[in-house]
Amino acid sequence: MRKISSSLDDVKNRLMQNEDFKFEYEREKERRAIIEQIAQTRKDNRVTQEQLANLIGTKKSNISRFEKGETNPSLDFIIRIADALGLNLKLLSK
Repeated sequence: MRKISSSLDDVKNRLMQNEDFKFEYEREKERRAIIEQIAQTRKDNRVTQEQLANLIGTKKSNISRFEKGETNPSLDFIIRIADALGLNLKLLSK
């Protein structure tokens, strides 16, 4: 198992040498962090995906795909989820 892990690390390190790949990798990491925070807040508040979907007027499958990172949701969709979960969205400078 260790050999596979080392090989994956080598591949990632080589890919990270490419600036386009590195940019997309970092952007996806930030996107995933936002999605995970929203999903965790939903779970912490003991709200099911179906309940959240009903609160914002969408289908459970849309919430599921969002939490899996399978969609590129609109800003409006994210704001509706945040409002339903009592979250504030803020942009911070780097």
